Amino acid sequence: TAVTNDVIGGLLNAMRDEDEDVRRRASEVLGGMGEKAVTNEVINDLLNAMRDEYWFTRQHACEVIGELGEQVARIEVSVSLINAMRDKSKGVRDSAWKALEKMGEIAGTDEVIDAVLNAIHDQDWE
Repeated sequence: TAVTNDVIGGLLNAMRDEDEDVRRRASEVLGGMGEKAVTNEVINDLLNAMRDEYWFTRQHACEVIGELGEQVARIEVSVSLINAMRDKSKGVRDSAWKALEKMGEIAGTDEVIDAVLNAIHDQDWE
């Protein structure tokens, strides 16, 4: 509906805000909207948030992707989660693992499994 599109548009703008808290809260609301919020633009903004300079924003983006689960299951999302498994923040790494678990069948592809095995091998366990 038009209202939902306007709300999503406003939240997408908020995800590009200079203030980290605004970006994080916008992603939280988008995650709470469920499948209504699953658009290519929302997914792209969540993937961008996973590269944010602030670890908490990166972690929260992973958590939102996990909440959306199979609804956002795409190779590029899985690859971004795998990259997040190498983040210097343990919270981001843990959230990425949990989100990938919720991706469903896409997480079982050879490409994703190979990348996960490489991430495990490269993981700094200290």
